Amino acid sequence: MNHLNSIYQRLQSNYSDCDITYAPGLLTVKCKNGEIRADGFRTCFLEDGKTVQELLEKNDDNLYEEMERFILYLQEGGADAAQSDELKMLKNPAYHNAFTRSGKIAGRILLIAGGAELLLLAFCFRQDQLLFFLLPLLIWPIFSLALIAFVRKKILARIWICPNCGSRLPLTCSPFSVIIEYVASCPACGANLETESLPSEIPETDDEDGKISDTADQSMTFSPNPEGVVKPPRKWPALLSGIVIILYSLLGLFMTLFYMGDAPSVGIALGIVMHVSILLSGIALLVCRAPKLPEHSRPVICIQERLFVSVLAFIVWPLALFLLLIAFGYCVQPPLDVPFGLIMFLIGLGLLICGIWMLLAGKNRRLYVFENGSLTYMTSWGRKRELLPGQRFSIRFGANDSIQFLNADKKKIFAIERNMRGVDKLADWVESREIPLEITKLKEQQIQQEEGIEPVIQWREEYTTRLHSHLKEIRLGKRLVLALFWAGSIIPLFFFIAGALKFSQTIYLMAASPLPFIVYYLAFAPVLTLNGKQKGATAEWQAHHIRISLPLVLLPALWLMSVFHYGLEQVLIMEEKWYTLAFWFGLGAIFIIAFVLRTPKRLRGEGLFMISLSLLLVAEPMVYAGNFALCGEETHYPAKVLERNIEQDDDDDSLEYSLTVQLDDGTAFEFPVTEELYEMEESGTEFVVCQRENPLGVRMLDLHLPPEK
Repeated sequence: MNHLNSIYQRLQSNYSDCDITYAPGLLTVKCKNGEIRADGFRTCFLEDGKTVQELLEKNDDNLYEEMERFILYLQEGGADAAQSDELKMLKNPAYHNAFTRSGKIAGRILLIAGGAELLLLAFCFRQDQLLFFLLPLLIWPIFSLALIAFVRKKILARIWICPNCGSRLPLTCSPFSVIIEYVASCPACGANLETESLPSEIPETDDEDGKISDTADQSMTFSPNPEGVVKPPRKWPALLSGIVIILYSLLGLFMTLFYMGDAPSVGIALGIVMHVSILLSGIALLVCRAPKLPEHSRPVICIQERLFVSVLAFIVWPLALFLLLIAFGYCVQPPLDVPFGLIMFLIGLGLLICGIWMLLAGKNRRLYVFENGSLTYMTSWGRKRELLPGQRFSIRFGANDSIQFLNADKKKIFAIERNMRGVDKLADWVESREIPLEITKLKEQQIQQEEGIEPVIQWREEYTTRLHSHLKEIRLGKRLVLALFWAGSIIPLFFFIAGALKFSQTIYLMAASPLPFIVYYLAFAPVLTLNGKQKGATAEWQAHHIRISLPLVLLPALWLMSVFHYGLEQVLIMEEKWYTLAFWFGLGAIFIIAFVLRTPKRLRGEGLFMISLSLLLVAEPMVYAGNFALCGEETHYPAKVLERNIEQDDDDDSLEYSLTVQLDDGTAFEFPVTEELYEMEESGTEFVVCQRENPLGVRMLDLHLPPEK
């Protein structure tokens, strides 16, 4: 028996706009055109006076969730709102007109905004400042969304109107989005807007994209047709690309050896790793081949990648090589920037692997279905997997249109996608064999979204922790740590410029500014959410969580890294070695792993990725400050200048000066200097190298006049 009194109190506190009554033995909830009746043993859900569901649920939490889901379903419009957009547009000409016209205009604005952003990025990239390059990526999309929302609101105010009385129909507006609220009749005059009825039967046929679909004729049976099923794979795209990539890698290795001795050792090492990786990728294109089918085999279905995959590969891998070329230049040629080169290398390598996979997929990836019921799958890398005749298996439909083949233990053997060529014939074969079908939870949510059913995120009592009784204090702590983060990353810099703070005090304060927020999150992660305003979250769920705005964390992290990388680290230059980069990424990885482990699985989402990026950004200033703190006393010795360099900067509007100096261990190090210092050294002024070294072998260097001068 259910405890109706406790359920009544929860509903009353979260859905006071509903008519909720309770008498011993009967709980009644009325909302719009629906009603819920519960007597403790049986619960009836009614819509328009008709019973749509009955439950015999003993668990109070589960019954409350079902009630809450039904209330939200009614508040969103019930059965009418749950229709797909296609059905709504077919039934309602006014909705069709508003939806299509506003969508076209929004698409044009988005295209113009995208072109403008590319021009802005090209302009900012020429400024040779990472911060200038990142700002358009953060600010321009927000501006574009706000502009699209504003224009859509103005347009919909003119076209989303009742054709009978001319009154405006409802919209849901926010600063960054405008959503049409579907109505079957005008709220003002009551006129029926659904003037076109649905056809009695809508046959579903195979579409042009080759996706699995049902046919109108249910009596269709599977009939083998081996003629022309197997088409020979296209080998020339992979062969041509492999040869070009191998030649590029060999040229890159030769250039790496050419720069040996002039470039830093970490840059040379990264160049070798880079071009060896490219070489292995090119070799993979030539040697990865799918095994041939036996001569006596008769496949009745052949599923393979479409031509589009190979075409896309010819866009991706040249772009990857271009990024890798930029990364190589930053590692071996002045101005040296090994961290930025490493980031570009990782991005380029990821794109290259994607391009290689696409080419191999077009060449090798196949699924053959034979007359005897066996299946043979060839992976992109040339490996073969089989399902033998009579072997039990099932098919699971996943998100992103994946079709997974599972063995009897529900373990995935292989998977294909619904956009592959020939997959339309698989539906009839599966139906004729009566193979068990299932869908993943993610796919179920995707179907609900396509049908206009908003997934409901509900609060359960089992989520409650001792932290939930201190939400007011935790909210106050959030404001405090974010204020410390912003203040600590900005204010010390201005005091340093004004001469009120020493260099060491400045870097310690700024590098430590993210620590209060990191400690705060790790302490209170079960009640914090990073995913913004959660769609479909109930009022009770939102009341039990504290939302952290990602821009308030990401922006100071970007500022902090930019100030250190392009400002403070030029005052006292840290010698870059491979293990300094390892310290940076290692510290960032520790922070990210700690955040992931502390965040409950139900709260993990895209927000956790963005906060991980912020943690990686703030790790560099911390590593720099940590290395500085471990350094001993500074030592000075005369600077022996080996080479003077004057180069045009990236904008070609000013000159960049540098002096290559021999350090005390005989290695050469290039110091960027001002024009004044360059001319002083050229005229014979003596300089000294200021050097600090820590137990880890990291040196921090500066070039200045002797202390007595």
